[in-house]
Amino acid sequence: MIKFIKEHIGEIAFSLIVIICTCFFVHIITLGTFLSSTIEDQAIKRAEFYSEEQSQYIESQFNKMIDETEYYARKVSEADTKERFSETVKSIKTTGELNANENAVEMFYSKDGKIIKYDGSFVNDYPEINELAETQTTRFSNMFQYENNVRVTAVAAKTIKCEYADAFIVLFDGASFSISDFAGKDGNAEPDCFSRADFTLLVKNDGIIIDRVVNSDRFDIGTTPVGKGILNKIFTDRNTLDKTAEALNGKGVASFIFMNDVDKYVLTINAFGADRGGISLIGAFRISNVYIEGYNIKESIWSSLIGTGLLMIVLVASMIVSRKIKKREIFRLEMIDPVLNCSTPKKFGKDAHDILKRNSGTSFAFVSFQINNFTYILKKFGDTETQKFSKFVAATIRQALLLEETFAYGGEGEFLILLHFKERQNFTERLNAIYLRISSYSVNDANGKYNIGVYCSVYEAEQSERASVRNMLEKLKIVKETATVHTGSFSIDFYEDLKRENYIRKAEIENRMESALENSEFHLFYQPKYNLKTKNMDGSEILIRWYDPKIESYRGPNEFLPVFEENGFIANIDKFVLYKACENIADRIANRKICYPISVNVSRVTATQPDFTDYYIRIKNKFNIKDNFITLEFTESFAYENYQFLSEIVTKLHENGFLCSIDDFGTGYSSYNILKTIEMDEIKLDKFFLSKGLSEERDLVLLKSVIDLVNQMGVKVTQEGVETREDLYKLDELGCDVIQGFYFAKPMKYVDYIEFIDKNFIKKQ
Repeated sequence: MIKFIKEHIGEIAFSLIVIICTCFFVHIITLGTFLSSTIEDQAIKRAEFYSEEQSQYIESQFNKMIDETEYYARKVSEADTKERFSETVKSIKTTGELNANENAVEMFYSKDGKIIKYDGSFVNDYPEINELAETQTTRFSNMFQYENNVRVTAVAAKTIKCEYADAFIVLFDGASFSISDFAGKDGNAEPDCFSRADFTLLVKNDGIIIDRVVNSDRFDIGTTPVGKGILNKIFTDRNTLDKTAEALNGKGVASFIFMNDVDKYVLTINAFGADRGGISLIGAFRISNVYIEGYNIKESIWSSLIGTGLLMIVLVASMIVSRKIKKREIFRLEMIDPVLNCSTPKKFGKDAHDILKRNSGTSFAFVSFQINNFTYILKKFGDTETQKFSKFVAATIRQALLLEETFAYGGEGEFLILLHFKERQNFTERLNAIYLRISSYSVNDANGKYNIGVYCSVYEAEQSERASVRNMLEKLKIVKETATVHTGSFSIDFYEDLKRENYIRKAEIENRMESALENSEFHLFYQPKYNLKTKNMDGSEILIRWYDPKIESYRGPNEFLPVFEENGFIANIDKFVLYKACENIADRIANRKICYPISVNVSRVTATQPDFTDYYIRIKNKFNIKDNFITLEFTESFAYENYQFLSEIVTKLHENGFLCSIDDFGTGYSSYNILKTIEMDEIKLDKFFLSKGLSEERDLVLLKSVIDLVNQMGVKVTQEGVETREDLYKLDELGCDVIQGFYFAKPMKYVDYIEFIDKNFIKKQ
């Protein structure tokens, strides 16, 4: 423990400072947020109070129009004959009684759904008036244009016991609602309800401004409808804008917080409703105007907190800088090969994607340029000579590149190249020219000059796959892994040739895969894992193998699994593996035998099935498997492309007792965003991390940085592909948790696996 503290004193100190500062700033933010929320709540209440005061004047005008209209309705209701009714209506219109109110424009009455003027003529041109024909209460129409009047509203009152009319209707000029007159009435100062607002608008339900009171030049009100003008400027958020539009067409008071430059505002909307003229009052109240005392307290507190915060920031800045330097070094190792000063596979993938995107009409090909027997060269001639030779190869390839071409060093003597491709002969000649230049390099040993050999794997980029460099590099990898053995000094294999050769083999696999599953030709193989911390078994990974009676041997996984991935049959295989594994566990438990945890692989096809999680949960519960006993392994490439989707899946799996792992971490598409965004229980490092590069020191730096990073996040680290005692000792010193590989145990049949754990672990306990 003491040794650990001494070795990591810097990290521990930094962590403590970060924790202290984080707690402090959380406190600051919590306090500031609470204070801001309280002030905003109070400001909203006060703004709504002022808005209600504004609306009282409008309400008083409503009441006057209601009283006047109902008065006329009662008057005409007193007529006991048709003649007297007509005389009464005319007298109201012609004697000036109606015109005594300067805001009254016109009058009508309704009978049997028809609108009639005082002279007996019918009115059919105004739907707003027609809607009032059969009113049962005193109500308003929406504001509309009538003849030469810009805006009017109609008020209808039902007549009382009158057989000659159903309702009496009066039109009032929109000037009845003048808020500007009210604000400056009698030359007095504006009431608080208007002076506190930067602006107050009276608008129709369609947003047309009827009247305004503006006390600030901070807003360009304009003449356009409110919804298309000022509200669009105020609310950039579409959701808030939609809610505001709803409030304009509703009834009652609604409030919204918004920012204008550096000030916060409350926007109030007091809608009177469709039955009250269809008009609304809109007010903009600066928080510092409606809640001055609270705003001043907030400003003082925030000033003090910001000052204190700045001091704390300065305190940790140096520590942050050192961490950034370390991260920058890791990034550099990810993107630029430090020995050859060329791109890494990760950067190559990004550059290739950009080149293909820029040159959509141009043909390209991906090339794996592999030095034969590179491991032998490294062992025989040593690091210095091998690095010198590799630099020469890199320089040769770089000189041979044209515009919009790129290359990278992939490790173990492999160079990845993106080249223009027009036709095969010229392309082959170009690769041969690069080889001839490389073969001129003199590598000598005691037996004379060593002859350098190169074999190339080529994948011609298809237009339909341009968006996925990863898929194209996978196919390039297939060419490299499945091509024939190379015995000459230079050879080239093309994906198209390989595809034709594999077509028949693929068809045979697809024709037999379903019957093979039915006939139990698929077998589970268990590969044990060893925990370096506990010095005990850490469970096993379950792999699938196909014993084909037709060829009387097992087919290689690389032969049939890619086919199953492509046609979707892999989902059936994954389900079979889980079911059979759970069945084996349940059987062993029933026989009172010790069981170790298992890991099963989940393909991208299976993970995207609608019933994926439901099926896995159901099978686990069917066999009563305890929680945290099964780990589901997802590939890094799938995680890289599906952060959010996989994160949701993992959350549900955790809730139902599964552990989750990222497999093949570091295969060329890794992103630390996987660690940041997805809560994984285990990271399985690809055997790439154990392969020898150009520098053993560089290899250790890279491996240690990854193990340390994952360990600091509290996630278990498992290294795959451990084949030597030296690898085991190295991983133990670097703090790796678990190893898996041929050095510990090869994949084995279930019966052999049971014998293995019974003999080596269970009997020793």
